[in-house]
Amino acid sequence: MADEHQRVQERLQKGVDAMIAKISEQRIRPMQKKTYLKMASCFDGNASERDTEQCLGQATQASKIAGDIIQQEMSNFQNRVSRCFSDCNDIVRDKHRLTESSTQKDVDAAYKSMLPCANACVDKHLALLKSIQANIERDIDTKAVLK
Repeated sequence: MADEHQRVQERLQKGVDAMIAKISEQRIRPMQKKTYLKMASCFDGNASERDTEQCLGQATQASKIAGDIIQQEMSNFQNRVSRCFSDCNDIVRDKHRLTESSTQKDVDAAYKSMLPCANACVDKHLALLKSIQANIERDIDTKAVLK
């Protein structure tokens, strides 16, 4: 049964990984390239140490903002998934009322009854990934502009 639980988690993780890979390919990597080129240009000319440091700070600002956007969205997503799984736990707990005297058979039955709910949580949240990706990309495009 642990294998089934692991498959549920892996299915969700694969979806998230695919989304992050697309965002990285389409937004983050091009931004990183621009950031590094901008940082290199900070050393052109005879700018003071202070001006160079300021230029470097400005050059990395967009990447920092993009990272913060992704981190916030993924934190929100993780919280939503956790709440869904918590609801499943509550449903199973209410249905099976396991106690210290419950048998392994009772525990197995409770665990087995949780799998459909857990799969439904994964399905529901995998369906949200496209809109989350669109939100992340929109926010990166509008808030993390390299100047």
